[in-house]
Amino acid sequence: MTSRRAPALGLLGVVCAAVCVLALRGLGGCASVGISPGQEGGSKPTDRDIASDTMSGADRTGSSGDTDGSGQHEDAGGCAAGNTEACGNCGIRTCNSFGAWGSCTGEGACTPADIQDCALGARTCTSACTWGPCSCPTTPVCKKGATQACGSCGTQTCNSCGGWGSCNGEGACAPGAVQTCNRGAKTCGASCTWGPCSCPATPVCASGDKQACGNCGTQECDSCGGWGTCAGQGVCTPGAIGPDGCYMGVEATCNASCDWVCP
Repeated sequence: MTSRRAPALGLLGVVCAAVCVLALRGLGGCASVGISPGQEGGSKPTDRDIASDTMSGADRTGSSGDTDGSGQHEDAGGCAAGNTEACGNCGIRTCNSFGAWGSCTGEGACTPADIQDCALGARTCTSACTWGPCSCPTTPVCKKGATQACGSCGTQTCNSCGGWGSCNGEGACAPGAVQTCNRGAKTCGASCTWGPCSCPATPVCASGDKQACGNCGTQECDSCGGWGTCAGQGVCTPGAIGPDGCYMGVEATCNASCDWVCP
């Protein structure tokens, strides 16, 4: 009878061994199979077999997440936990503990260099992701093409935004302005140009000095270093012969005091 049952037991052992392997991989043990040590046609798994199969199970379920040995969790193609990077419109995002980037926070109002219409003009987004000033005023103050006087005899024209442009064609000074020059002063005329200086560029005398001039006259050096007008002159030049007017056809003569006298 033993020889007749041996084939059945051998086949049963093969089946049970196969079930045990599946149980080790899927359920973690063979206790439910009921194969005992020494049973014909069956065998007990060794410690090496169990350890090897356990390692294979770990490989199937995934690694710990630390792919670079840094001690931080990161997925393939992901990021290191705690790292940050710029995103969106001047925003920032942070890598979470699962090695994935979080949402983008702190974004600005626009993308740098973008242009947006405003009023009658446009505005440009700055590098800080904020809108710059509008190129046109909110409310026009003049009609396009109109002109008006400005500054020192200049002219400005109303632009396409309805605002006054820069002042062009200005003169050297504002009418009525006074400016010092040398030791005197000069005044700006109605055409926005400077008049002559009240003092010569180079003084010719010392202030307060006097000298003879004209017909026994005198002139004084002014504060500009120039000679003033000739004052106190006589009626003739010394030595000059005057017209008839004395007696018996005798002519008068101009004396040293610049006055006519008869001989």
